[in-house]
Amino acid sequence: MRRLQIGLGIFALSALVLSLVAVQTRWNRELFTLAPTMGALLLSVLSAAVSLLGMGAVLRLTNYKKTVQQILIGLGMATVGFLFARPAPVRV
Repeated sequence: MRRLQIGLGIFALSALVLSLVAVQTRWNRELFTLAPTMGALLLSVLSAAVSLLGMGAVLRLTNYKKTVQQILIGLGMATVGFLFARPAPVRV
């Protein structure tokens, strides 16, 4: 689908630009800190909400048949589910 290709291209360019900006601004800082603040927590919640809203808009534009819940379940199964699906090792 042409709309999906264009959307993916825009997303990829945006991700690249944001990654470059993040690298440039945080080059001499710590990568991770273990002291969460209320602002960081609020930013995380807002980012998750915007991501879900953006995903809903993309799905509406592309007329994709799966719901967001089905996509999240699929991602969960792909990232964690394989650990439970593996057979137990056979000891001889």
